[in-house]
Amino acid sequence: MLNKRKRKLKRIIISMLIVVIMVFTEAQFGWLSDVLNDDSIVRKVYAAPSYDSVSRVVTIESAQDLVEYSALYYSEDDHENDTIFINWTATAALTGFQSIGSDSKPFKGKILFYSTAPKIFVTSVPIFGTVYDSVQIVQQIGASEIATDITIEKSAMNENEPLFAKVVKHDSAATTIVSADTAPGWYVNTAIYNDGQSDWARSHAGFIEEIEDGAMVSITIQDDAKTSDENVEIKNDDDVGIICGKLGVGSQLKASYSGTNTDYSIESSGGHAGGFVGSMACGSSFDLTVASNPQTVQAAFVKTTASGKYAGGLVGYNAGGEVTLNTTGTYQVNQMISGIAGEGGLYGYYEVPSGDTRSFDVSDYDINCLLNSTTAATGFAGGLFGVLKNNGTVSIDGGSGRTTITSDLNTIGTDSTYKESAKYGGIIGQYRTGNVLTNTISISNIDVDANNTKGAASYGGCIADSAHLAYIEFDNITVASTGHGESGGRFAGLINSAKYSYVYAKNITVGSSTDVIQEYNGAGLIDNLENGVLRMSDSITLTNGRPESSAANGQIVAFRDNALIYADAGWTFSRSNASVDNVGSWGDVLVFNTGSQASGGDLVKANVLTENANHTITIGNPTTANVIADEEDFAKISILSQIDIGSATSQNRILSGTSIAAGTALSLSSAASIDLRGTGLKGITRDNGTTTYSGATFAGNNGTVKLEVKNVGNKPIYFHKLNGLFGKVSGTTFSNLSMDGSMEINAKQDGIYAGSFAAEASGALSLNSCNTASVASHSFLKLKTIFMLNRLI
Repeated sequence: MLNKRKRKLKRIIISMLIVVIMVFTEAQFGWLSDVLNDDSIVRKVYAAPSYDSVSRVVTIESAQDLVEYSALYYSEDDHENDTIFINWTATAALTGFQSIGSDSKPFKGKILFYSTAPKIFVTSVPIFGTVYDSVQIVQQIGASEIATDITIEKSAMNENEPLFAKVVKHDSAATTIVSADTAPGWYVNTAIYNDGQSDWARSHAGFIEEIEDGAMVSITIQDDAKTSDENVEIKNDDDVGIICGKLGVGSQLKASYSGTNTDYSIESSGGHAGGFVGSMACGSSFDLTVASNPQTVQAAFVKTTASGKYAGGLVGYNAGGEVTLNTTGTYQVNQMISGIAGEGGLYGYYEVPSGDTRSFDVSDYDINCLLNSTTAATGFAGGLFGVLKNNGTVSIDGGSGRTTITSDLNTIGTDSTYKESAKYGGIIGQYRTGNVLTNTISISNIDVDANNTKGAASYGGCIADSAHLAYIEFDNITVASTGHGESGGRFAGLINSAKYSYVYAKNITVGSSTDVIQEYNGAGLIDNLENGVLRMSDSITLTNGRPESSAANGQIVAFRDNALIYADAGWTFSRSNASVDNVGSWGDVLVFNTGSQASGGDLVKANVLTENANHTITIGNPTTANVIADEEDFAKISILSQIDIGSATSQNRILSGTSIAAGTALSLSSAASIDLRGTGLKGITRDNGTTTYSGATFAGNNGTVKLEVKNVGNKPIYFHKLNGLFGKVSGTTFSNLSMDGSMEINAKQDGIYAGSFAAEASGALSLNSCNTASVASHSFLKLKTIFMLNRLI
């Protein structure tokens, strides 16, 4: 850089050259005339901008001055705090311009425009390389310097370069910058570059590529870079969003976005992709003011093609940042969102920090997006979240007026580029908690319209997969669905797979009279509840959710293993006419009541189990060990005989209590009358033969058990194989016991057995003073198997 002294010396040298030329003839020194007439040489001699090393002000009087300065910024020392005073009268392409500032020499100075200087940069690279958040861009107005806007026109294709800055660092010396609200405001406009012949829509990597840890940025963007027939696309090989690629730990971004550039696409070939921000680190914040979504059509995609990366309508990957959306009315998410690890209408991945509480008011949004993967059968798709990891407390609420979330696992037309995701949920693709039951989520007041057109194999109306120990609460939810049966996939109205989860469902409707969900494989609420808990209350309406008639399906739950399923007193249940059991694998719903039933057994929840504050459940013990005095003792002994409770992943870790071994002797208390009608209790062992009452005695003590073997909701048994007080016994003695009640079976497969005492027996069997009451009734319709009518076994 030439300072004033160097510039004076330069002028002396030029004057001496002129004198020499005048003395000698042109013929003798014609070559020197040619040199002085060479434009590039003249530019090198004359175009270097003036620089005052004391005030650190460089004066830019032409585009070439700025190009020269950008080169000398790196070749000379001590320019990081310069004031770049722009006093050009016209703008031109900054050919050869180098972004000002680098990791080793971040720019910390100021850009100052003369009052009449055009504020337009025509460049193929960002204005700044690495810049501090304290940098001001101002205009000289009289004696004042006022924050001003600049306009960037991209002059050449350079897809992986942002428009404004590659990296923003925090200036710890700028003590006044304590938040994005107190940061200098940056006002950035974009416009189409015209080379004098045509308008050019040049792709770029957003406005800022990365805002580092702790940096604080306030930026107002007016994006008008759109020709009459072409959009400016957003592309990068790293994390990308229209505003910013990455937000670091504790960083803050306050942005206002508007403009005529709409319906563009955003694509990353190596990172996360988001509608506005690619990725957010824990503790970061993003405050966005936008009138509406600039991506107004589904063909305007947000996409990543990189393995292990996420795509989201707002943010691709959010590892704990907070997002505030300021908009007029509802914000519509209508674009196509395509990822690899996951994709969601709002977030591909969202993580709630440890102990934090996050609330999502989805009445702020109008979700109607397309979701898919760029690799077949990969990742998780969700109407709101591809993956939601909860380390605290989450609520998702549609408000008093309810909100509809619509999504379709599909693509535009027949484009084979986009594939089905592995798992698809109408609200969440996969839900994670880190195996902590106290990390809870509530989802309420939402209508879900989720359509599995592309055919994910695992499909949940609300959640596809709950991957860990979890407490999940649903209230006031309706689910509509199409495309649930494609590709041999399985569907469930609430959660497809809820292994190890405690699910509390109330006021749930799956299907409607105008949208009957039928002939699907799966279940009305949960397909797989292995080692989990389902609690239901208020109304559960599954009238128009009709699974295919199969032993593998269920009206409420398909597969349960060591799961507990129960309903609170006062619940109402409307089931369909589908020929399927309420619970596919074994058993039924345990139905509690107030203890004042006029007809049927009394079953008060508080006398059977305790729902603990940490979302565990304690199963009580009978007053006398292994003795059944009433229906509540029967329920406790049934649960402890049927469900393996423990800490292993193959056991139920939500429940506490002591499981009853298969060889334990059981009895009724003297002359007890146990009425199981209306309770959902069928017997003491599982009715699929996976538990056996073996080598023990059952002493009736002159008591009676009144059975009600049918599905809760007044439907017969269709597929449960072993129906009776015990499904399977081996080497067992019964004594002084009377059986009463009814069995209603409409067998839909061979191999179904029914007997009042036991459906199937092996080994030595002894029945002493045992009988069935004369009023015992049995109804067997279209039976396909061998059975013993009105017999003990």
